[in-house]
Amino acid sequence: MEKQQTRAVFARQPARILLVDFSPPFSSDTRHILHKTLEELFALVCSMSGPSRVPFFGLYALSSHAENLLPLQSVKGNFQRLYNAFQELKSFPVDEFMIPPTSPDNLGQALREATSQFKRQAQTLKQMTSFNAQLEVTIMTCRSAEIVGKQINLILQDLDLSSLRRIQVVAIQVSSSAMMDVDSTPVTDDSVTSPSVKSEDSKSPGTRSPGSDPLALGAVETISLEQDEINIQDFFQGWLHDFGTDREHLHLRLPPTVVGGESLTLKCDIQERFLNPALFPFQAQFDVHSSVFPGKQPTNQPATSKNSSSTVPIITLSAVEMAKVTGICDSIVFGTPLLVRPTSCWKLDWDELESNQQHFQALCHVLHEKNVALIARLDHDQSNASGYQAPRPFGHFLLLPSPTLSLLLKPIAGRELMLPTDCSRREGLPISDYVQNVTAHLTKLNTSDLFNPLMFKSHLHKSIMGTLIRSTSTARQLKRKGPETTAQRTQATRGRPSGQYSSTRGASSRGRPPSTQRYHQPLQMEGNPYYNHHTE
Repeated sequence: MEKQQTRAVFARQPARILLVDFSPPFSSDTRHILHKTLEELFALVCSMSGPSRVPFFGLYALSSHAENLLPLQSVKGNFQRLYNAFQELKSFPVDEFMIPPTSPDNLGQALREATSQFKRQAQTLKQMTSFNAQLEVTIMTCRSAEIVGKQINLILQDLDLSSLRRIQVVAIQVSSSAMMDVDSTPVTDDSVTSPSVKSEDSKSPGTRSPGSDPLALGAVETISLEQDEINIQDFFQGWLHDFGTDREHLHLRLPPTVVGGESLTLKCDIQERFLNPALFPFQAQFDVHSSVFPGKQPTNQPATSKNSSSTVPIITLSAVEMAKVTGICDSIVFGTPLLVRPTSCWKLDWDELESNQQHFQALCHVLHEKNVALIARLDHDQSNASGYQAPRPFGHFLLLPSPTLSLLLKPIAGRELMLPTDCSRREGLPISDYVQNVTAHLTKLNTSDLFNPLMFKSHLHKSIMGTLIRSTSTARQLKRKGPETTAQRTQATRGRPSGQYSSTRGASSRGRPPSTQRYHQPLQMEGNPYYNHHTE
């Protein structure tokens, strides 16, 4: 067996400094969207378990002068400071007619301060932690990306780029009327007319050589966004992706084309489609499996209790929408699926049971006939949240129909959990030689008309039994030795070789249990819920 390779996770997350350019046509609506987005983003970052996805953050406001609202600092455990800085950003004055455009001097001052702050922080962090990432500066503006890009290009000629990963200029597109009002005002910025800088879309080189142009080197990236809350949130959610490129994430092996030949290994990266709800509080609001079938001992029940049962809430799902089954992307579904059937509770009246089953059957029939699924929201009892100020979140679930008397319940990701991803199709067909090579490897695999999960074993039973037998053997050995103090064990083991205690008595002395063989009868496909739901 080859030694399993490892990689570091979230080890290359850059420190981030955001420069907000309040120059016209930056409006109060843009400020409101930006403030709300930052608050919500860092509420997620500060409450997520595991490595920090935005380890360090700083904030500047640019207008007639550069104001540092938040010096570069650690994000985890600092939400109150972040919140106060975002409140200052929210109250920062916005007047499209009174505030002059940000000058290159103010922008240069903010960039120099940002890089110097990072250098000071990085030296300390390298000594205390394993932080070894770079700084990424994001400039949020409503001005032309070309104008801001030209200013930055001149500033970077005298700036040390060794610790700078990238500068992103995010140009928020505003209405054409607002842009006309701004363009009609006189601009005395010499850098705008500089012929030595190329814009984002320009293909012709400037007067400088490509080796000295930060734009040509990729140090500056310009992005255009619509003035829309979802687009701006989507951009900032991209900060939560893993930016490490030191190692590949996944090896996909295809069988060899001939016996004894080499398999084809494809090296891939894995990208999260949405944030795992298990990283946040209120996990039970997003996945009811742990609530309905808990795997841990309830906290209000002692471990020695003779009662083997536990109490779980009766959940309530409220249908909020219907969606075509063909229009639901599998990438938004997560968690363990559950089957929903009409109840057989004996405490209900017989007439109520019969009516409930008939209505449930009618629901399954209508959904299956229309090929639609129900989108339902998890309701919770607000009376249980006494003393808690903030409301609990609402998880959403998918109820998929089937020809049988059952629905398939799956949790689905909501807006706050979604991460941006590029799903655009690549233009053109792949090269024929590579297509033939991949096809030759794939032909060595069997193709089944219907996937049967009962034919794929994970050896879970063997692994569990091996663990249990090992722990039982260890307990028996300790029991045979009798009570022994720690001092006696230490004295007995002192000076002995490490291999002296190897013994075959770890196996059971009463012999091994007889091996059994299990013979499977041919599987019946019809009426099996695995296949009824799969065929949808």
